[in-house]
Amino acid sequence: MTIEELEIQFQELKIDPRYYKFKYDKSLDDCMCMTESLNGWEVYYVERGEKCDIAYFKYEFQACDYVFGTILRHFKNDISITRID
Repeated sequence: MTIEELEIQFQELKIDPRYYKFKYDKSLDDCMCMTESLNGWEVYYVERGEKCDIAYFKYEFQACDYVFGTILRHFKNDISITRID
């Protein structure tokens, strides 16, 4: 799975895009990020602009699978996965 395919999956599942990002920004809060690094891919949770629980992957498909699984586990008991604020 690629980032583009992952985004499509999340759109089809109606997962609010505020829960995931593919670009790090210090203004982010309460979301999962996936970014390309020199040695592959990093996946991490961002809270108040700080990276937490960083996982490293060599290949994009590995990182995408991890993000997909993590997001789905987070929402598995929700009837609706769309964020409501």
